[in-house]
This record gives sequence, structure tokens and C-alpha cells, in this order.
Amino acid sequence: MNPAVDRDEPGKLASGVLAVVVHVAFLALLVFGAAWQQQPPEVVMVDLWNNLPPVPAVKSPAPAPPPPKPEAKPPPPPPPVAKPEPKAMPPKPVPEPKPAPKPDIAIEKEKQEKARREREEKEKAELKKREEAQAEQRKREEREKAEAAKREAVEKQKLAALEKERAAKEAERVRLEKEQNDAAQRLQQMQAAAQNKEFDGFRTKVQEKIKRFVVKAPCAALADPEIVLEMKFFPDGNMIGEPVVRKSSGSSVCDDAVRRAAILAQPLPLPPPGHPMLSQFMNLNLRFKPND
Repeated sequence: MNPAVDRDEPGKLASGVLAVVVHVAFLALLVFGAAWQQQPPEVVMVDLWNNLPPVPAVKSPAPAPPPPKPEAKPPPPPPPVAKPEPKAMPPKPVPEPKPAPKPDIAIEKEKQEKARREREEKEKAELKKREEAQAEQRKREEREKAEAAKREAVEKQKLAALEKERAAKEAERVRLEKEQNDAAQRLQQMQAAAQNKEFDGFRTKVQEKIKRFVVKAPCAALADPEIVLEMKFFPDGNMIGEPVVRKSSGSSVCDDAVRRAAILAQPLPLPPPGHPMLSQFMNLNLRFKPND
């Protein structure tokens, strides 16, 4: 290089200095831009208000500092061959802050929350009312059951008293009926005994009269003869036909002697006409022991 020629061209030095300054500024811009891209995004807090708060001003990212003014320095030696400059990475998008809730949305949410609380309170009140109604219903049913049980107990007592009274009356009726029956039976027995006694009296009279006509000689040979005669009478004491031997003494001669005595003893002493026992003597069986 010819120094004389260089002195003749003074603009070359200024252009070299300017090129150096531009390269330094470009490098500084790359360094600050990369550092700014690595900063974490700011956290945005959102509050809900009944009224819309004033919208805060969105902070814009701080601008990059201006490059320092070049200072006059002595020209450095010419740089070597320039290497290809690295491509700058595009900056990452900054997330936009969430917008503040609109007044209508906040009011609608408040209305919904209020309606939900009112609905819950209404449901609680209805549930409490139903529970109270059910409790009152159970108490009423218990009272009705207790009253029904009390009425049933009173009815049972009345029925028991009536049954006891009825049983007492029935026992008294049975006792009186038994006494009446016993009295009637005793009266019948007394009447029967009296009738039997009277009957036996008339029968004994008939037997005694017949015995007076019995010839004992045909029966004397017998040990203890007994004869039963069946006789039918008219009301005046006379026999209808002849006596019939129903039980023999074992000797026809003795039997005939008793039969003849009955025929000879007519009329026999029967009950008088109109007597209630006269009908019993219309057909009569008499037992005789001729040796007595």
C-alpha cells in the first residue's frame, strides 16, 4: 500500500470507523434482544368485583436501550474476512393479560348464586316442614293407637264384667233349675212311693183274699212253691175269664189249687171306681206262696 496514496484519500478512515461502530451496535442489539426474550412472562391476577374496576394500563415491554453513541477511536487494523452473521431468533409472543370480567357476567353470576341459595333455603324449609308434619303424624297415630288400646281395654273390662254377670246368672239359673228338678224328683219319688204304697195296699188286699180260699194240701209236699197268675178284671172286681199261670210251682195240682182260690175269691177288692190306680188293676200279675 502506498502511504502517499492513503494520505490523499482521507474519507477511508472515517468509513472504517463507522463500519466498526455499526458492527459493535449490532452485536449489542443481539445480546440485549436474546436476554430480553429469556425473561419469564408476568403473572396476571384477576379479581371479581360487583362493579367494573378501572382497567389498568397494560405494561408494554421496556424498549431496548439505544445504542451508545460511537466514540472517536483510532481506527483499528482492518478486520479479517467477516464470518456469516447468525440469524436472530424471532421474539416469543407475550401472553395477553386476561380481560377483566364484564359487569353483566358478574351480575348474572351473583343472581345465579343468590337464586341457588334461595332454592337451597326453600328446599331446607320444605324438608323441615315435611319432617315436622311426619313427626306430628306419628304423634297423632301414637295417640290414636293409645286411645284405641284404652278403648279396647275398657271394652274388654265391660265384656269381662258382662260375661261374669252372665256366668253368675247362668250358675244361679242352673242352681235353681237343679233345686226345682230335685224338688220335683223328690215329689215324684214321694208320690211314686205313696202310689206304690197304695198300690201295694190294694194288691195285698187282693192276695190276702185269694189266700183265704187256697187249699194248701196239694202244695204241702213242695218245699217253697211260688206261683204267678195273670188276671184281667172288670172295674167291679170280677175277673174276665180265668186266671193264667205265668209261673208254675212245679206241680200242676198246686197250681190248680191257687187258680181255683182266685176264682172263688171274686169279686176282689180293687180300687173304687174313679180311682187313678184302677187302670193299673185291669191287667194284674200276682205272686203267691201258698205255704206261707
